[in-house]
Amino acid sequence: MCVVGLNQYRLLLWEDSRVNAMHDALDLFEGICDNEEWKKPQIVLLFNKSDLFLESIKDGLSLKLCFGEEWKEDDYRPGIDSEHTLRKCYAKAEKFIIDKFLAKNKDRNREIHWKVICA
Repeated sequence: MCVVGLNQYRLLLWEDSRVNAMHDALDLFEGICDNEEWKKPQIVLLFNKSDLFLESIKDGLSLKLCFGEEWKEDDYRPGIDSEHTLRKCYAKAEKFIIDKFLAKNKDRNREIHWKVICA
């Protein structure tokens, strides 16, 4: 089982302030997927801290902080956009991050079971 904080896109590692925490989590997950010792038919991937992720989106913190020009969607604009737009921006950002993780699995016979949680 792997747990990833969705809000990590805006954070740097405590032990190395030059490394984005989401990039580190993506690298670790890729290492798990590629590791011969861990070649299991299934992996459970939990995306945690959905509440803090929503707050980050609501505060206007773009995924460009982590992904640069790879993030091509419009960002939520606090004080300008509606609650409906906030929900749409959140859903697109969540899907983008989930897709980034799922793309790290090169073994198409392995199932990745994922869920977004708030714990």
